[in-house]
Amino acid sequence: IAVMLDSMRRFSADEVLQAMGCWSLVNIALIQTQKTMLVKLGGISVAANAMMLHPYNAEVQFRPLFALINLVIPSDSLPEDSPEAQVMQEQLGDVNDASERDMLDENVGQ
Repeated sequence: IAVMLDSMRRFSADEVLQAMGCWSLVNIALIQTQKTMLVKLGGISVAANAMMLHPYNAEVQFRPLFALINLVIPSDSLPEDSPEAQVMQEQLGDVNDASERDMLDENVGQ
């Protein structure tokens, strides 16, 4: 997630990269632990920036909206004892202490 967001920031003028990055955001925002990481790493502002920089690209306009929808709808969580959940928890560290609503509110204020 961090590499993708970094690429979207570095190559913000690349319309194709932004469209593909936004498509990735749609899928990443389907899984609760990934939602948390996406929001904490600034995914909302990256998506908004892509939309502002490419106002005439339908994919760059449409896909972030779906990603934002996926961020706010409830998602199924991985079982806590699954290997995937353990890896995500290690990467997230203390990020999970903040609620999803708190993180969304924080990013909306940016």
